Amino acid sequence: MKLSFKNILPILLIFTLLILLAGCFTSPEYTPPTYTVTYDDNNSTGGTVPVDLLSPYEESVSVTVLGNTGILVRTGYTFDDWNTAADGSGTWYEALETFNMGTANVTLYAQWTASPGYAGGEGECEWCDCEVPIADAGGPYSETVCPGIENNKGITVAMIDFVGSGFGIGTLSYAWDFDNNGVFDSTLQNPQYAFEVGVHIVTLQVTNICGSTTDTATVTIDLCVNNAPTITSITDQDIAQGNTFNFTVSANANDLGDNLFYEIVSGPSTMTIDSDTGEINWVANCLDLDRVTSRCNIICSKQVTVKVTDTRCCPLSAQDTFTINVWDELSG
Repeated sequence: MKLSFKNILPILLIFTLLILLAGCFTSPEYTPPTYTVTYDDNNSTGGTVPVDLLSPYEESVSVTVLGNTGILVRTGYTFDDWNTAADGSGTWYEALETFNMGTANVTLYAQWTASPGYAGGEGECEWCDCEVPIADAGGPYSETVCPGIENNKGITVAMIDFVGSGFGIGTLSYAWDFDNNGVFDSTLQNPQYAFEVGVHIVTLQVTNICGSTTDTATVTIDLCVNNAPTITSITDQDIAQGNTFNFTVSANANDLGDNLFYEIVSGPSTMTIDSDTGEINWVANCLDLDRVTSRCNIICSKQVTVKVTDTRCCPLSAQDTFTINVWDELSG
């Protein structure tokens, strides 16, 4: 049969319609749903709930349960893990336990166990001797830091050793907030922490089975300002063998109230210097001096280096070197 354009046209229209319909039913890019994991303090009286930084999760993804990282406390109770129901009727989870994400958001509620003998409400202990502890952050703490003692950010810092204590019954736990932001930075009783120059307020929380109390301490970090001492230049010295060499080093502290410490860095082994006054004493001899044969009546010589150090917070020093020549009085 001979096909004409008239016969082919309906077929072309049908193919065109099918192509257009196929484009209408193309599926868009699929994004799977996600679900959140949050933590509830469930009537705590202090601390903060942990935050899961990996939330939200897709279905079937493994979730790791966080611990009580924010040191949640409740007066008269002890923390007792997490539950999917506030009243503890759901699924229990301990820190680091895992579960697979379902198809609904999950809230984990802090669970609390009443402390032994606790019978009251509103933090009261009606028929026992349960008392919250007394916190003592120690201090005040202070430190003067030298320029150049820096952290990895290039900021001058000083390390402070804290001495915390608590007084109360049962086992005591400690939590320190070093930067006054409401988040605890250490759970050691006596931690260390580096502070920048300035005045800082730190908080110690001490907790037992009955509750917790806090105490604050002041940390003051000062930057040492010091000018190096200077020594008046010492000219070379000549002395006859057997005579006593007596000379006082002249130095300036350059800071009001600084004391100076004098010492001989190098020179004759029998030469001495008064560390407070800078007075040098020595009986001239050639015992450990360098022999000289080409300078008239000078028979030996030695370079002497003296050093002066100040006593300010960050000690600085200055040095000067001179030559002492010993001549033979008989040959003159």
